[in-house]
This record gives sequence, structure tokens and C-alpha cells, in this order.
Amino acid sequence: MSENRKDPLLSVVGDAIRVKLLRVFVLNKDSVHTAGEFARVLRKRLVSVRQVLKDLEEEKIIKKKKLTTKERQKEGVRDLKGYIFNKRYPYCDFLEKIVRDSMPGEKDLLAKKVARVPGVQCVVTTNALVEDSDVDLVVASSEDNEAHLKDLVQNVEQSIGKELCCVFLSVNDLLHRVRMRDRFIRNILESEHSVHLDNVGLLERREK
Repeated sequence: MSENRKDPLLSVVGDAIRVKLLRVFVLNKDSVHTAGEFARVLRKRLVSVRQVLKDLEEEKIIKKKKLTTKERQKEGVRDLKGYIFNKRYPYCDFLEKIVRDSMPGEKDLLAKKVARVPGVQCVVTTNALVEDSDVDLVVASSEDNEAHLKDLVQNVEQSIGKELCCVFLSVNDLLHRVRMRDRFIRNILESEHSVHLDNVGLLERREK
């Protein structure tokens, strides 16, 4: 089964480009985006992106917005118009619930990619509110591979249009925090979470 088929939002919507755009608009309601920006980030044909944007506009999910010179300079685009989420869309709350409910699936796919990186020994995803920050991913590694891991995270962030909160630790640091019952790690492990890789005995250690 392909990774796309594991995306719950894709199974409902049925179009990969539409899924990506919906996530970006719903999770960033005040941001203006352009067809060129989406085509570049998603590595899709501009004509395909424009068609999806046109469909979303006709359905009143998004609306056009004329870009000021300052906005074009800030975004580094030449487009005279962009698109923004239509907050008056009648099914806004329903759409947002679907998009947000699909996020754990997106994070699970990221976790599986991270777990395959050489040196990574432990991967945990969570939706728990920890120290005023919604931590999405905790990774412990025995090698200096943080740059590679950040690239994987950045690719997912671009596809969903939202920054993820990820914590990268050395294996020794993670185990030290577990032994000391560090509040940050304790809050994660005592809240809703998923352990995708555990080569350090995290599950056994936390129970001691």
C-alpha cells in the first residue's frame, strides 16, 4: 500500500493536490498563497495547481486576494493575485475538524521515514500539550544526523503548510531525562502518544 493511500484525508478527498492545498489553507487561515508557490513547493505542474485552486474558489472554500507590492516582495513572487481561506465558508468548522483529525496520520508517515534514518534509536509522536508547546515528534539518535532529520521534517511542513514542533535528542540525553523523571519527557509519555521505534528500552525504563 502506498503512503498516499494511508492518508485518511486523501481517502475522503480523492486528490493529492487538493489534500495538500486544503491542509495549507485550513491550518493557515490568515496567510495568502499563490499558484506558483504551491507548484514549486509541491513539485506539481502549475496548470494542475491552478485547476484545483479554481475548483476550491468555485466551492467558496477560498477566495482571491489582490497582492500588494509589499506582499509580493515579501513572498518573492510576481503574481498579482493570491488566494486566502474564506472564513465565511459555511462548513468551515466541519472542514477544519476533518483536516486536523487527519494530522496524526501525516505525523505517522513522517515518523516511519525518520525511523529508517541510520542512527535513529527512538521515535515518538504525540498530540500532548507539553510546556506550552504542542510537541509533534521526539527523536533520539546515536549519530549526528539532525540535519538530515530536519530536512525530512521540512518536507512534511511544506506539504501541510504548518510548522511542526520536533525535539531531537541524543540517546544518552533521552535516557538521562527518563531516569531523572524529567517533566518534559514525563508529560509526553503520560499523555496520548505513539512509540514508532524503541531500540533503547524506553517502554521498560519508564515503568521502573
